[in-house]
Order: sequence, then C-alpha cells, then structure tokens
Amino acid sequence: MAILCASRPGEVLNARWREIEGNTWVIPPDRMKNHREHRVPLSPRAVELLTNLPQCGEYLFVGRGDGPPNPYALVNQLHRMGYNNLTAHGFRSAFRDWASEQTTYPNLVIEQALSHTVGSAVERAYRRSDLLDQRRRLMQDWSDFLASA
Repeated sequence: MAILCASRPGEVLNARWREIEGNTWVIPPDRMKNHREHRVPLSPRAVELLTNLPQCGEYLFVGRGDGPPNPYALVNQLHRMGYNNLTAHGFRSAFRDWASEQTTYPNLVIEQALSHTVGSAVERAYRRSDLLDQRRRLMQDWSDFLASA
C-alpha cells in the first residue's frame, strides 16, 4: 500500500477502513503533514490489495492489540527481508524520480500526488482542484510500472 500509493509510512500505518471511499482513500487533515485533507486515488491493484485484507477493527493494518502497527513496522519488515539499506520513505523518493524521469505528467500533478505544498500562498488560494483525475492516471501508470519491474 505504501509503495502503490506513494504515501508516507505513518499515513499508511494509521489508515482506517472508514477513510476508503470506493477507489479513493481520503486521509483527514489531522493525519497529514500539511494538515490538509488528501485524496489518494487507488489503482485497481491497490483496491485488490485492500479487498484481500481481513477487516479486524478500524485500521487497515493492525498491530498488537487492535491499534495500528508500530511506527517502524515497514522498515523492520524491509530489514527482515534483507533490505537493510532501504527505508519506507524511500518508496516516495523512487516514485518521484520515476514520475519525473519516465513520464510527462506536469510537476504540479506529481507534487500533489505526494501531498506536497506547491506554489506561493496566492497560487494556492486560486487553485481549486486537487487534480484527482490526472493523479488517478498517474497512479495507474505507477502501478503498471511496478507490476512490470
């Protein structure tokens, strides 16, 4: 999920079932770094992943008890798999490099996919769209790229 959505590890580990709305994951402002709601378009592969998860409480991924996993769960899993030089946050960096080097999506679309703050305060005040449809195509292309790797 972290790789497919290019999301921050904490966003994924604290994701709740109530945030999934069809093929969109709506992360509330209080869980976002920039304190703004972020809609994440889910590729069919991400939806499939979620469909196959058991629903054991409010969180998508459950740690000990009924709360979210340990904040280091993703990096710990990478280390158990022998990838000691990787970080979970590095998935976002890989997405950013791929999108910049291998696609023609505008920088704004890529940055919004990463939920980065882009432009001056004036530009942001006039920007009314989160470019969800363009980001949905971008995330599908990313999912296709991952499946081919």
